[in-house]
Amino acid sequence: MPSEEPPAPFLKKLLKRYLQGETSVCEQLLGNLQHRQRVERLARRTIRGTFLSWEDAAQEAQLKVLQAARSGKFRQGGIKEFYSWTAAVAYNAIVDLLRRERRGRGLRIWQSLDQLIPGTDISLWEAIALLNLTKLAEFPIRLHGGDG
Repeated sequence: MPSEEPPAPFLKKLLKRYLQGETSVCEQLLGNLQHRQRVERLARRTIRGTFLSWEDAAQEAQLKVLQAARSGKFRQGGIKEFYSWTAAVAYNAIVDLLRRERRGRGLRIWQSLDQLIPGTDISLWEAIALLNLTKLAEFPIRLHGGDG
């Protein structure tokens, strides 16, 4: 059962304390159920169609938002602006995660053919050669003219 949301006046008081330099209250502001759900929806929508899990993306986004909030990067505005700012920080963190994932995948594509396949003592080149030999054995090619 979800926890009950704090009333808006309480959030406004927390935000006021935060804006006065008391960054320790940002955990309470970011613990808001609506905020967490917004970040989760953002992660699901942004990560769709990739190899990443939305849970990992949401966790990364929450961490980046917390780091940015603790460092006092939000400087002015009300509750609505604060949560819009957190959504923008979360979205940028998810996009950064996607970029890192794509760069990492790109690097893995261009491996040396001499490199051993993980968990084996066979190189990628040897594996390709074995596959080709297997295919040749399955589909013999006539080298000589035969009866023709």
